Amino acid sequence: MATPLTGVNPSTTAKVRPQKTTASAKIKNNPKKVAKKQSTTPIIPHVPPASRGSQLPTNWPASVTYLIRPVYSATTRLPGTALPPASVPSLYVKIRAITDPTHPAYPQCGLFATQNLQPGQWVLDYLGYVHSPDEADGESDYDLSLGDRELGWGVDARWMGNEGRFVNDYRGVSGREGKGANVVFSERWVGENTKKEGRERRLCVMVAGGGKIRKGEELLISYGKGFWKERGLGGSWDEGADWNQYLEEEQEGHEQDCPNAVNE
Repeated sequence: MATPLTGVNPSTTAKVRPQKTTASAKIKNNPKKVAKKQSTTPIIPHVPPASRGSQLPTNWPASVTYLIRPVYSATTRLPGTALPPASVPSLYVKIRAITDPTHPAYPQCGLFATQNLQPGQWVLDYLGYVHSPDEADGESDYDLSLGDRELGWGVDARWMGNEGRFVNDYRGVSGREGKGANVVFSERWVGENTKKEGRERRLCVMVAGGGKIRKGEELLISYGKGFWKERGLGGSWDEGADWNQYLEEEQEGHEQDCPNAVNE
């Protein structure tokens, strides 16, 4: 079982709002969604062999490259930074098909616990393409901010990433009424060097402080009201927005994320 990371308030859920400057702490809660830019044809970056995973998780989509390390753009890779340790397919979670027709993400996939997870426990890193503001994909729903506001960096898991990209929002999920999210986004430093310049800042998913997640339970996060309002919807499932139409469009656009999924 993983040891909770020091300095994290796991009860705080991620909010979607403009990035704000924070002190350079080892762990920072609540990375924000990167603001969408005008849509352009995305350039899918090259993935170095050292960043590709040779062992794929069950139900991994063929159209998305599985990563064991972040992929950096030419403008975000820091010179002289040591290569960080690779992430491996998580032992704590599994990608599974959503089988409940009332689930907002049905019939896509979600992320489910393979064992009991304790409050404050690190679950896995959120890997993707680390980019500058000018390199953001305006069509991506998988882009989270990384680091301080002045950097403006984001981590986009639209075309490449790991299991973290399958975390669904808790809104509308049966049994979560009044409970909210059971996991949160945070940040951590990885690497063996003691100096900050020789390590790497990563997003991660952690268990919230409201209670443990039991084996077989879905991990659910808060995308934040801003995420939904940006898509023309209210921040609450009960505000009268046309959720059904939106979700149908989302399912059509993300069919490649969960093709022929099986539940073991």
